[in-house]
Amino acid sequence: MARHVLQGDFPVFFHGQAYMGSGEAYPTAALFFLFGASAKVLLVAPFILSVLFVVLAVRLAQALYGETAAVWTGAYAAAPPAFLAAYGLSPRLGYIETLVLGSLLLLLALKIREDARRGMHAAGRYAAFGVVAGLSVWTNFLIAPFLVVAVSLAAASGFRSLLGWPGLMLAGGVLVGGFPFWISNLQNEFWSFAVVGFGEGSLKQLAAQRFAERIPYLLGFRHISTETWLGWPGTVMAVSALVLFVAWIAGAVWGTTRGGETRTSDRRSAALIAFLITVSLGAYALNRFGYTGSPRYYFGFYVAAALVFGAGTAMVWNRSRTAGALIGCAVLLGNLVGLVLGYQALSDRESWEAKYPSVRPLIEFLEGVGVTRAYANHHISIRTTFASRERIVVAEPVYEPYAKYRSMVDLAEDAAFVFQGRSDHLATPEAFEENIKLLGGGYRKDVRGPYTIFHGFHPPGRGRSLRPSGWRVSSSNPESDARLAFDRSASSRWTTGRPRREGDWFEIDLGSRLAVQRIVLLPGGNRWDAPTGLWVKVSADGRSWTTVAETGYLLSGLRWYGSHPRRDLSGSVEVFVGGALARFVRLEHLGADPKWDWSIGEIFIERNAPPDRSSGRREAVWFSAMAEEAREKGATGESARRAERAVAADPEFEPAHRLQTVLGGMK
Repeated sequence: MARHVLQGDFPVFFHGQAYMGSGEAYPTAALFFLFGASAKVLLVAPFILSVLFVVLAVRLAQALYGETAAVWTGAYAAAPPAFLAAYGLSPRLGYIETLVLGSLLLLLALKIREDARRGMHAAGRYAAFGVVAGLSVWTNFLIAPFLVVAVSLAAASGFRSLLGWPGLMLAGGVLVGGFPFWISNLQNEFWSFAVVGFGEGSLKQLAAQRFAERIPYLLGFRHISTETWLGWPGTVMAVSALVLFVAWIAGAVWGTTRGGETRTSDRRSAALIAFLITVSLGAYALNRFGYTGSPRYYFGFYVAAALVFGAGTAMVWNRSRTAGALIGCAVLLGNLVGLVLGYQALSDRESWEAKYPSVRPLIEFLEGVGVTRAYANHHISIRTTFASRERIVVAEPVYEPYAKYRSMVDLAEDAAFVFQGRSDHLATPEAFEENIKLLGGGYRKDVRGPYTIFHGFHPPGRGRSLRPSGWRVSSSNPESDARLAFDRSASSRWTTGRPRREGDWFEIDLGSRLAVQRIVLLPGGNRWDAPTGLWVKVSADGRSWTTVAETGYLLSGLRWYGSHPRRDLSGSVEVFVGGALARFVRLEHLGADPKWDWSIGEIFIERNAPPDRSSGRREAVWFSAMAEEAREKGATGESARRAERAVAADPEFEPAHRLQTVLGGMK
């Protein structure tokens, strides 16, 4: 993204998303301009932000609990649990920024409260608060707990003032700070908020599965790599942390130092942190991302953790410096042990290379055969594209987050498919090769170290679509009208009527013997209704059958796209028959599924003849291309209308029906 900024592309969000702002990419672009693009330079911006977080944590603890707590809080932020260090120093957009902006929001809210006690309501302070709040919303929705706490604190300090000039300044600041966010959402029907939602499951389940597992991990009691208990350092840390937590609660009752005024201040500070913890826990438990259990969605927890540690240690320190030093240092020492062990695990070159081998041999091979575009899993695609300085562009086969990369690979004359073991969306190299053979045509296969590369594709010749008038059909489910499989309407289908299983079948009598070139199936309902496996047989007389294709593992959506294959979300199945003389075509299902049925929304059969070049076909090609372009831009309504016009121009133009299937699955 930083490279693209230097090329004149200015993203608002992380590629492929409508949330998580791209702010970190812009200073990184400036660093790339000054020092060159490299993996090391990528780490500079998060490192600077991490240092800023330490400074802000100190200032926050100082404002809430005083100098002693500030020192211990700063020590915890500087020598943190391993997960905070690993994620805080990673160029991942929005995580360390959440801690920095969240701390800044709390500090500004405290300043607004302090001003209110003096009878002041500085409009400039409210404007600054608004700018940071707007920037925070754009940066990462994980800021929500901080926003709730900070806004509540600011409102409680002077709610009436929000109805006047300070309130207008705050609102203006929110618009200015989050300007890219608001403009993008106004243009796209507030698409960022589509990700907001609740998770599933009971709170009891969530508490047991999430907090009991994740909080010890976040606090460093568990190994960052293996997630196993850290042994005696973890036990010492857990006991010490529990003591400090109790001391923090005691500080709310008796104060970290003696005196009635201090005690009142400590209670307010403890209530603020408790509110932050409660809101954070609730947000993590209830939102759809927290429900996945990933600890990164609870990253904001570290501000509260550092403050509780600092305040609890200060409480003990003020009563016994020896005890405070022993308990506080026990936690910090445990953090350091976790950092060292985590660094060793994550820096183990042998295990790292086994999981993520160098892409240099892959780059050399692709350049050697003249291939500059390829499909591969994310851990291959992003590293190859970056390491080659975009001389070679590699996109994910289905869910490529950057549309330009996907387009560059799709439109390439020769695009390769790269495997390192099993691919998320292409299965194993063996299964992929079996499915490529179903498509017909030619290809080359090479193995270089851990990589298997398919390239040099040559599609088979195309035929002419048969019109289904006169076809007679039968199936294993006579209750479902089999003629719906070729009524040329994407909204109807033939279905098994129950979860698919071995032996389900569908048979067509074409009415006369023809040289069949290709068969295409489009699922009805959704792409999950595609067959698990398929056995395709043809017959000239209905008695003697010839198998033309058989596979137990179908990669639905794999098809020829120009001069090379591509996989999409249509759920379609293509089978190259090669001109076999047939009157009858029989499809038998292989495998089973406990949930999804097998359905056919549309079936297309090509005979061995010159392709259709009629005016209707040319018009269908034109409208279909326009529909694809609209879909790429996110205009699904316009895309659907153009696809409908393509079907109307030529009902036998299968790509238009395929697009309607994809659009139907997006609803």
